[in-house]
Amino acid sequence: MKTLRWFQYTTISFGFIYVLFFLLVVINRINYPFDLEEGEGIMVDHVIQIITKGIFFYKEPTVDFVPLIYMPLYFYLSALFSQVFGIGYLSLRVVSLLSTCGIAVTIYYFIKKETSNKELSLTTACIFIASSRMSGHWFDLARVDTCFLFFLFFAFFILRFYDSVFALICGGILLTAAFFTKQSASLMLSIALPLYFFYDKRKTVIFFGVFTVVSAVLIFLYNTLSNGWFLRYTQVIPSTHAINYKVIYSFWYDDLGKGFWIIYISVLMYMFCFFYKMLKYKEINRKSAFYVFLCAGCVLVSYVSRLHTGGIANVVMPAYTAFILACGVFINDVNLLIEGGKYNSEKKYLFKTGIYALIIIQLITFFYIPSNNIPKDKTRVSEESFMGNVMQLQGKDVLFTDRAYVSYRINKRVFASTIAIVDLLRSKDEKAKTLFINNYVKNIENKKIPYIIANKNTYKIEIIEQNYDLTKTFYGYDNTDVWFIYVSKPI
Repeated sequence: MKTLRWFQYTTISFGFIYVLFFLLVVINRINYPFDLEEGEGIMVDHVIQIITKGIFFYKEPTVDFVPLIYMPLYFYLSALFSQVFGIGYLSLRVVSLLSTCGIAVTIYYFIKKETSNKELSLTTACIFIASSRMSGHWFDLARVDTCFLFFLFFAFFILRFYDSVFALICGGILLTAAFFTKQSASLMLSIALPLYFFYDKRKTVIFFGVFTVVSAVLIFLYNTLSNGWFLRYTQVIPSTHAINYKVIYSFWYDDLGKGFWIIYISVLMYMFCFFYKMLKYKEINRKSAFYVFLCAGCVLVSYVSRLHTGGIANVVMPAYTAFILACGVFINDVNLLIEGGKYNSEKKYLFKTGIYALIIIQLITFFYIPSNNIPKDKTRVSEESFMGNVMQLQGKDVLFTDRAYVSYRINKRVFASTIAIVDLLRSKDEKAKTLFINNYVKNIENKKIPYIIANKNTYKIEIIEQNYDLTKTFYGYDNTDVWFIYVSKPI
């Protein structure tokens, strides 16, 4: 028994080590004044749009602003936090950090209510925090993902454990909040029918019914108030992007299998047992049905997002989180099976020890060095030097699309970001593309903008070179990328 307790304490200790790793990284970078990931700056730009120009930022694309293909709720929440923390990265990262903590707490109470096992509940929550490396350490970044996940799993927590109409309405509204944070939440409708038949008809109808009605009303209102641009950006444009065919198969063995294989295999076994009992013995376990189809829905969300060109490791977070949650439930079920089985005490002890040993191995595979995720001093110096080159230019009108939010910080005019421009231009929405291209080219050809900062990859660089003179060359990130400052030629 002493060996078993040692494995249990070691498992929890490993979990707490990862929590400390996570806190160490957060403390050292949450207020970092530059991008931790290339998409953070444009997220801040959207918050600036809300605060300075109004809440409806889905509008005709121009050289001044092109909206992202994201839903708006995360930006609204971040704008609220900006009233406390100020406009900048910190406000958005705080929203993401609180969301991550909310997910961990939700997982803890999921397992606690399901198993009445505080130790397992704590271990499962710690495993979630430990899995940060799997999704590229996005838990505290100024991105929408953790906020989306918090709303999603809190909504399904209510569906699982509460029966009142009021609670289920709240759950449906939370699922709507998840959808208005990231539109891929709509794919969770795919599990509505199986939950209706195998879990609970009444609860499923109320929960998904509220989500469908509230979402439809808000979509109609928002699309009307934005003159149709809301659906164009959030649905039409992303739906026309190319598919990344490389991940059709690699998702199943690389994204889910690599570094995550123990939890992955455990949940697949859990699913197999559910369907085996259902098909052979006509036995349907409502609890198992809930977690099996929750995992299936989250895998679908991750898979479709991963197929979308531009989808990277962060989009697999729904699948990782659902699998970790289901694995906690599965571990408890296995423990109960061992206790109720016709095994002698020695075999029971051996089986339980093996379970904890596997958890420890999985936690070891999550290992990372915290300092690798903390910005280095030389990176900060490089960024400050880059910003200094921009500050030297006279006036506010400096077209600069590759460093979102930098212009605002140094009191320059804010222009559209390269990330949003690329998302627009790689779509098949010819109307939106033509509107942007005409506006962009017109501003350059008419020399309405005195200065342009560009590199060899800047959109329409050939037109810039025809109408502007090169005045300076300097280096960006760690002296690896070359930038050019152009000044408009005399008219």
